[in-house]
Amino acid sequence: MLAGDNAKHPEWGSRVINPAGRKLLQGADRNGYEVLGPDSPTHIPTSTRASADVLDILVKNNIRCPVQIEVVYDLDTQHLPILITLALSANFTAPRPTGVKTDWAAYTSALMSIDVGHLTTPAEVENEVVRFLEAIQKAKVEASTPIAARRPQARDQLPLHIKQDLKEKRTLRREWARSRCPRLKSALNKLSAEVSEAVRTWRGETWDQTIDRASENDSSLYALNRALTRAPLPTYPRDRNGVRRFAPTDRAEILVAHLGQQFTPHSVPDDVPPEVVDHHTQVEEAVVEFLSRPAPTLGGDEFMYPAEVRKAILRLHGRNRRRAATG
Repeated sequence: MLAGDNAKHPEWGSRVINPAGRKLLQGADRNGYEVLGPDSPTHIPTSTRASADVLDILVKNNIRCPVQIEVVYDLDTQHLPILITLALSANFTAPRPTGVKTDWAAYTSALMSIDVGHLTTPAEVENEVVRFLEAIQKAKVEASTPIAARRPQARDQLPLHIKQDLKEKRTLRREWARSRCPRLKSALNKLSAEVSEAVRTWRGETWDQTIDRASENDSSLYALNRALTRAPLPTYPRDRNGVRRFAPTDRAEILVAHLGQQFTPHSVPDDVPPEVVDHHTQVEEAVVEFLSRPAPTLGGDEFMYPAEVRKAILRLHGRNRRRAATG
């Protein structure tokens, strides 16, 4: 089973036919696989001049159970996702994923114990590489212990009135995708704004309740602190005493002091020979003299416009080509 997009053909609900859709249909007829599409468009352009169309499709082969494709209208985007549902038997249970805990000390010790012998021929090198890879894989398996995966934490359920508004929003979006009625679009925009405001209010109230429930005698306070401190802390500069500074003025002063230190010339040590001192002095005097000179003025013949430079380059390029042709 494979999902994709941008292959259009009326066989799976698209309005038009493009080269990718034509090739996909020919391949499906030739190889015996099936192409399915949803019953509603998955791409809804914001412009009223463009029409909605089906972009996302499903290619399946040797799948006996029924497959249902549904467009998800929860997102306010032009390209909507699809939900693929397999009607499996009632006694089917998805396997629970398992985790692995690795003893890295034992794994490192096992790797250090691998001995590579003296190799003289290419065949010995190939055999040793295979043996070395097998030893690494064996060490990883022996140092790992399977553990049960953590159950996902239950998230707070949305209130009933927000769920009803979301359901109505999906219905309006589906109807607007089919009819492109301006009244439905206005109602959809209004309801989307109301749902966003209701979700923000609910999140704020939920956070206040979480803070109120946190207690020092319960592990919830520790879990809350862990959840809050997982985010990386911002880096603040330190002053000369190693103390962090958070105020903007203090950080600016630290930056000024750092730049001043970076651009301050190094002092000449006392044990430097006089020749080196004289050389440094001459270099400093030459730099000061060069910077103190006024900028030379360009005459009319010395100044060239960018267009003249381009003409000169093209002229030289043509001359070189003629020389190469005659040579």
